[in-house]
Amino acid sequence: MEVQGGQTTSRVGISFPTVEGVEYSIQYSEDLQNWELLGTITGSGGVDQSFYSREEKELYFRILAGN
Repeated sequence: MEVQGGQTTSRVGISFPTVEGVEYSIQYSEDLQNWELLGTITGSGGVDQSFYSREEKELYFRILAGN
């Protein structure tokens, strides 16, 4: 997984390789204990790249795979 963003941008980019037909949940957390759903995608077999708005906070991200 690659996360792109910075102090001067209001968006964060997340990219990761996918397996065709597998559903992925992208989640975020402020404390690594409480996770919120950011979005879901269905894998295409290539690299998925998604962009999300972000607030002025430090966030952790994780991706869960499963159907």
